[in-house]
Amino acid sequence: MRAGIADCVAHLGAQSASFAVPAWGKWARLVTDTRNAKGWPRVFAGGRGLTDALLSIWDGVEPVGANGGHLRDLYADFLDEAAPLIGDTAAAASAFRESGRRWHALAEAALPEDVPEYRRLRELTADLAAGVAAGDEGAAARAEAAGELWALRAELHEKPPVEADFAALAACLSTVYEAERDAVEALRGLG
Repeated sequence: MRAGIADCVAHLGAQSASFAVPAWGKWARLVTDTRNAKGWPRVFAGGRGLTDALLSIWDGVEPVGANGGHLRDLYADFLDEAAPLIGDTAAAASAFRESGRRWHALAEAALPEDVPEYRRLRELTADLAAGVAAGDEGAAARAEAAGELWALRAELHEKPPVEADFAALAACLSTVYEAERDAVEALRGLG
């Protein structure tokens, strides 16, 4: 368990702005950067492709999509269960739960449920995942959800239903970065 925790610290705690906690801070800056060629205001000028990017955030963070979600609560549960073997893990588990709450807030900011088209994307993504989980019995429901999901994504590809609030998204990403940084530091304390 200690080796696994050390590996997590080494991976998340690395200095890479592509594959470790610093990536979340970099991403937060890019969401509002109007001068950088990779800044979201430039990449998604006019809205083309933005809905897909926002759906990708929601799908990757929430546990109903194809990617399994942020898994921070699961990691916190592991830390709770490991406590009898490795010592007090309460601070680290709490930090990962806080990170999970912030990831959820990011998903909500990316694809707000109060926008009908976004709510429908969320529902169809969940329906598709449920159809996959149902195996052969879910084939018809899965096909129906997938067809409607792809049609709606195509419809929204050129122009999102609402103007994106990049500042709010960046603020959520910044809190994710802070929470992830705090969680890694709490893990370091277990060594």
